[in-house]
Amino acid sequence: MGGELMSLDGPKSAGKVKHKRWFDLKQFLFGIGGNGANGSGPDGEGRVALPAGLRPAVITTMNQKGGCGKTTTVVNLSAALAKGGYRVLVVDMDPQAHASLGLGVRLEAFRRSIYEFLLDDDTTFGDVMRSTSIRGLDVLPSAMKLSEAQLELANIPRGESALKRALKAVEHDYDFIFVDCPPTLNLLTLNALVYAGKVLIPVQTHYYALEGMKELFRTIEAVRKRFNPNLEILGILATLFDQRVTIAVDMLGALRDHFKRQMFETVIHTNVKLIEAPMLREPVISYAPRSSAANDFYCLATEVLDAVTKGVGP
Repeated sequence: MGGELMSLDGPKSAGKVKHKRWFDLKQFLFGIGGNGANGSGPDGEGRVALPAGLRPAVITTMNQKGGCGKTTTVVNLSAALAKGGYRVLVVDMDPQAHASLGLGVRLEAFRRSIYEFLLDDDTTFGDVMRSTSIRGLDVLPSAMKLSEAQLELANIPRGESALKRALKAVEHDYDFIFVDCPPTLNLLTLNALVYAGKVLIPVQTHYYALEGMKELFRTIEAVRKRFNPNLEILGILATLFDQRVTIAVDMLGALRDHFKRQMFETVIHTNVKLIEAPMLREPVISYAPRSSAANDFYCLATEVLDAVTKGVGP
């Protein structure tokens, strides 16, 4: 994971993952990495910031298998960090636009999306970016026509770097930038990997979820060798975990045995609140802030912060 992650509660067994409650984590969320614009103190408005040399932490969330909780992770992890005081941008590179919808963006209300931002020189960041109901959390929304970008990106010079070029002027306004990818390897996913510094891999605790992991690692290694030598795996996140199901407990144990420190300690449990929240176009962090589902993502946020700031003093 680019370094050992902080254990919040000491060693955990596969089926008995324990977390602190989210309100116990608030001090950690607001304190790590320093506060204020330069990482040295509060800005007077409850804002915190990563040290300047670490901004932005660009994290692509990727798995070539659908239904693994990838978009759910992007929506709720970004919301947890924004609630902790960080400035966060979600870039929705999936034509299905589920991350945009999950953050409350009404796609029909806007004429322009990430598609125009990538391919139309007259479209600015401000034309496309939308604020969300969570202070400090912005989104570049997607749209179905983004699927048409494949051919257009293929026909422009260095089309695989279009996202990196487009965000260069504004990226340092944010502490974290999360990119949500389609569940397939195409030019949209390649753009996300070329731009990212780190990859977060959600994986279900189901047998078939492991089938594509070798291909996924090969893809990341190929991008690292050809386009982005600094790309590294932030961590592997177990999702949709139900400790009542024996095979899920066994699979989580197998994942931990095989990937060891590449696995996050946090596990995202199956939870009805995670099903309900997208229907209301809200992150579970705001829809059910004291739920165990919200707690899972606050715990994940502490681990991500620790991994991103490892080796940086307070």
